[in-house]
Amino acid sequence: MGSDSLSVRAAMMSKSLRKSQTNTNSVVSILGSFNKNMEPIVMDYFEFDLAFTFLNRTKYGF
Repeated sequence: MGSDSLSVRAAMMSKSLRKSQTNTNSVVSILGSFNKNMEPIVMDYFEFDLAFTFLNRTKYGF
C-alpha cells in the first residue's frame, strides 16, 4: 500500500518536473529571441550616445 502511494507521488513529481523544464525552455527561447532582436537597436543607441558624447567633449573641451 505504501509503495503504491510512493509510486503515485513519484509519477506526479516526474510529470511536474517535465512540465517545469518545458516552461523553462520556452522562456529561455523567448528571451533569446528577444535579445537577438533588441541587440542591434541597443547597440545603435549606445554607438550614437558614445559619438554624441565624444563630439560634445571635443567641441566644448570637457
